[in-house]
Amino acid sequence: MMTPTELVLTIARHADGPLRITPARIVVTPATFGIADVDAPAGRYRLSAPYGWSRRLSAPLEWTLVPDVLDLDRRHALRLEYEKADGAESRNWTVPIRVELDLATTFDPELHAVPFPNRASAIGDVTPTGELMRRTYTGLRGALGNALFSGLYRNIVYLRADGPTRGGLCTGMARWAIACSQGEVEQPPTVEEVALFHGRQLNDRALLASLSWFLRASPRAAYQAVRDDALRDGVTRRALDVAVPKPWRLDLPRALVQEGHTVVPFRVRQPSPEVAYLDVYDPNRPPEGDELNVQTIEFKLRENRYSYRHLASFENGRIGMIAAPQSAYAARGTAYLAALGSALAALTRRMTMRRSAAANDAV
Repeated sequence: MMTPTELVLTIARHADGPLRITPARIVVTPATFGIADVDAPAGRYRLSAPYGWSRRLSAPLEWTLVPDVLDLDRRHALRLEYEKADGAESRNWTVPIRVELDLATTFDPELHAVPFPNRASAIGDVTPTGELMRRTYTGLRGALGNALFSGLYRNIVYLRADGPTRGGLCTGMARWAIACSQGEVEQPPTVEEVALFHGRQLNDRALLASLSWFLRASPRAAYQAVRDDALRDGVTRRALDVAVPKPWRLDLPRALVQEGHTVVPFRVRQPSPEVAYLDVYDPNRPPEGDELNVQTIEFKLRENRYSYRHLASFENGRIGMIAAPQSAYAARGTAYLAALGSALAALTRRMTMRRSAAANDAV
């Protein structure tokens, strides 16, 4: 027996360039399976290819295969079967096909990332204002507008150097950077522009776009959405919200406001159906001079888990991932859902305080 040939298929793209599959076709012979002595006259050889692969016999005992359709979430293999003419003996051999992805999108951290970090020590404190909120949303007036400003908006759109909570503008930085990569805004941004994008996460459109991802709570699905975008046209079309609490957690209301972080994927690497990597721009760690400061999310796809810095580990099954599209953040919009949620939360707090006061008076 000879050593079977290792078959590797590479799918690569750089930015919005063409998708390249190397090799474009695979020539297979019995030697591919490590068969040195071929006894063709005494029997029949039959090659079985994976679903989606076309094949043709290009010469005696030589097949040419073309991967027309590839399922990237399963392993591929070729199977060669041999049967003697009299049916007295049959054998089979299998050779795996390793499919590797390496897709770089049009997002370039050097060109498109926000040039300052998500830290008050670098850009100063950011305080929510009514004027900035009015520029962020449409149609909110009176009690609903006041409820939103006093509630979710004030809890999300801020950044402090000191205090019990520091806040952050990571979502605004990530969404602004994607808009920059798509030619909708220009470098450099102001802190106010970033805060506008950050506030858009409370838009009705953004909340609804995120809801299905939140309920699904699947890091694997989020990765596959990014991968599909990169395969389709090489454009980064979504940011990723990581360390998002899963919907069944008892501490969900607090965790939704205080936990989570947003990053921008720009390179997809998948060496097997079980493991994948996303290189991301992290607003907490922007490029510094000639140093890109690339961060990487690692996925275990079968387990539907991921690992990212201190925010996520393979052992933590309490967090999901959201991959809402950039289109949900593209413009100013309504925020009735967030306003109603803020009003309901304020009413609940007042009722709780009244019950507590009544109980104290009774004592």
